Amino acid sequence: MIDRSNAKNVPPYELLHADDPAGRPLRVAHAYGIDYLRLRASTQKTMTISFAGDAGTAFRADVVLATGETYTVHSLVEGTPVAVESPDSYDEICIVVTRGEAGTGTYSLKIEEGE
Repeated sequence: MIDRSNAKNVPPYELLHADDPAGRPLRVAHAYGIDYLRLRASTQKTMTISFAGDAGTAFRADVVLATGETYTVHSLVEGTPVAVESPDSYDEICIVVTRGEAGTGTYSLKIEEGE
């Protein structure tokens, strides 16, 4: 389960708001904000990604699989995980989370390795 920030990246542009420090709960901090979580897999085993968010927040989450200039997008709905077969064949796996106005914006992801 991933539910806390564990790294801080220097963005390619100046942010108007400070990043959450490592150890803080994952959250889309601002209404209509966007979080990008980038993964690089080193396994051929199927990866299952599940999303859970604060019940008072309207989230939209997607899993984006990138190979070269080709992207495929899979909607990530709470209670319906996305299975990624041969995850090591993708250049990047990105989880994109956006939120509506109400709520805390906190969420968690569960990433499991299958067979």
